[in-house]
Amino acid sequence: MDVFDLKNLEIIIKLNQKGDMLAQVELRYGSLRIFGYRVMRSQHDDGLYVNPPSVRAGSTWLWLVRVDNPETWNTLQGMIKTEYLKEVKKYNEDVTGAPEDGIIVEEEEFPF
Repeated sequence: MDVFDLKNLEIIIKLNQKGDMLAQVELRYGSLRIFGYRVMRSQHDDGLYVNPPSVRAGSTWLWLVRVDNPETWNTLQGMIKTEYLKEVKKYNEDVTGAPEDGIIVEEEEFPF
């Protein structure tokens, strides 16, 4: 029996592009807050990867939070990606007036 119902989950996205990291994510479930999820750039599938809270242990990373059910984990990843893309669209519309998929990268100045 699953007690954790994704319908009651609030996903907070903070755009914070640093290298391959595109955003930090906070999950809110009632009074429970889980920090440390990140939306990362990926070369696979849709170009996005959701990284759960983790800590470095030697040369590897260990997840601090894990969803054991693969179907639930895939659903959660999809929800986080969807909220990320909504936040990017809102940001881009606010800055340029045009929605785009991805963070706006300032154009380099080219000498003519």
